[in-house]
Amino acid sequence: MDAGPARCQGEVVAELLERASHLSTLREALAAGRAGRGTLVLLAGEAGAGKTTLLRHFCGAGETLWGSCDPLYTPRPLGPFLDIAQQTGGELRELVAAGAKPHQVAAAVVRAAGEKRGTTIVLDDLHWADEATLDVLSLLGRRIATIPALVVASYRDDELGRSHPLRQLLGELRSGPSIRRLTAPPLSPEGVAALAAPHGIDADALYRATGGNPFFVTEVIAAPGAPIPLTVRDAVLARAARMTEAATAVLEAVSITLPYAEPWLLDALVTGAEAALEQCLSAGVLQAVPGGVAFRHDLARMAIEESLSPHRRIALHGRALRALAAPPAGAADCAAPRATAAGNCFRCSDHSASRHSSQFSPTNRLALCASPRNCHSSQLTATDAAAPPFGWRNVPPWPTGRFAAATGTCAIRMKSSMPFGYAMSFGPPRM
Repeated sequence: MDAGPARCQGEVVAELLERASHLSTLREALAAGRAGRGTLVLLAGEAGAGKTTLLRHFCGAGETLWGSCDPLYTPRPLGPFLDIAQQTGGELRELVAAGAKPHQVAAAVVRAAGEKRGTTIVLDDLHWADEATLDVLSLLGRRIATIPALVVASYRDDELGRSHPLRQLLGELRSGPSIRRLTAPPLSPEGVAALAAPHGIDADALYRATGGNPFFVTEVIAAPGAPIPLTVRDAVLARAARMTEAATAVLEAVSITLPYAEPWLLDALVTGAEAALEQCLSAGVLQAVPGGVAFRHDLARMAIEESLSPHRRIALHGRALRALAAPPAGAADCAAPRATAAGNCFRCSDHSASRHSSQFSPTNRLALCASPRNCHSSQLTATDAAAPPFGWRNVPPWPTGRFAAATGTCAIRMKSSMPFGYAMSFGPPRM
């Protein structure tokens, strides 16, 4: 999601949204490097946050040496410095080709930077770095104040578990005048609205589905009308494919339990879920939320759910229904918060609720939007009564009203025939 070229000097990149402060910090650091005072900038952000795009935008300001790490099962030794050595030639290329030690490579990088003050050295995607690369970065970081260059190291902070080697290095590099830390956050609702407006896309819906992730936002806009953009689907599934079979099973289970999966429910769906869940969290695909775990982005959840085979989907829903029919003590206490978290869930009349309670229990996994005559909640507005909640399109009517399920367990009637998880489309609602 953050792929970039080996060298980007002179590229013209469109103006970025909500990254002015990041560019200002990088320009200040570059000016310091030209004055002989080096700076190491540690740029963090989730996958698709636009770290590489930010650096492409910035790096045209001067001489840039760009090296990237790759998602290989066996990382290239000194991967980004192999890229940089191809650009510099000379001593650095000879050392890297000869399999030099990290301290020798670091010394050669320092000498190369000293030949031209104000050089920017980009080390991209360091979450995939090998240990030798991290050793070189450690040596550079500890001596950065004396190096007349700007070194920028980007990485996905959502993929760094507690024991990740890069996590340990980050803890050892103390922030100060010569070591700066930046984070590329998701776009705000206002930022998403600014991108969506020229295309007539429902900005609120786009933000809810993408969480403001710049990659997801731009890909959805670039593929109008597509259930899930192919680039998004491929990126999500490729990320899942690098995980263990047990971790993939956890992702599949969480994809059908909305708005999140409680630990007890996950244990009922996946054998040995606890151990596999740790990998899902460390990889940044899932995140801890109050009461359980959920996908970091609903668009990613939909991509995983859509990839389920029909029999796998039915099996998961069946297990979920059996587990929810007999929840552990205390599980039902979260009924109101769960319904509220699901969104567009309204309290129905006793008559309407009792009619279906035997089929969909416990109530903390069900949300029925009854017709206006059966609903006495003050939250139900005229708009809500006239149209189903966003995301549910062409749902067959329930006996006394429209069925608006907030959870995957209630969606078993429609999942197989509805693309995009729950038939989501961006734009004006269609009935």
